[in-house]
Amino acid sequence: MKVVSGNWKESRMANQTELSRSEKRHFEAKERILKVAYQLFIVESKYEDVTIREIARQADISTGFFYLCFKNKTSIFAELCRVHFEDAIKQLYENINTEKIGFNRLKVFVDFNTGIYFNRDGHRLNQLLKIVLPIDSDESAIQMLLHQIDAMYDILTDILIAGKNDGSIKYNEPPRKMAVLFFNSLQAFLQYTEGGTEKVRDSLFSGFECKELIDSIINIYFK
Repeated sequence: MKVVSGNWKESRMANQTELSRSEKRHFEAKERILKVAYQLFIVESKYEDVTIREIARQADISTGFFYLCFKNKTSIFAELCRVHFEDAIKQLYENINTEKIGFNRLKVFVDFNTGIYFNRDGHRLNQLLKIVLPIDSDESAIQMLLHQIDAMYDILTDILIAGKNDGSIKYNEPPRKMAVLFFNSLQAFLQYTEGGTEKVRDSLFSGFECKELIDSIINIYFK
């Protein structure tokens, strides 16, 4: 499997020593903007109520300098999602690589996505993905999300190929097609389940104690 870029802050900080003074100022301003924006979008307010002026004020920059860093609020949202998706996918690879058998890797994949969806361990992606963007938002966030979903398809395709090779996963359609069908069905199932009460969600998705339910979804496609 090809490992995607690592922790966003580590990779950025590694290059910071090579930046000029103006580039360093720009880099540090973007970091402050992202930190402030997440706090405002998720913790203190709602996405639709947050203004560029307020983000700039709390990030201690001018509104004009803000626009040198980001085009608009949607571009901030897209960058926040990209950052946390990359971090999540890196963790997913690490979890998958603890298993040798394809079917066990598939279970890890499902459990990991379940954990994000139901905010196990306070995963930030859960909160970000609940933000509803205005209908007139630019396409940067949509394109970023589609790219990350495609990355999930790639990971799942690799798992299915490995599982077929070791005999632990059975399917007849092309692996990419099966990956897309299965991942989309899993997401639809999770969205449906989220509509239930918190007690129901906890009973279904407490760690991997939901083995029977998860296995039933997997078995529909691969057994």
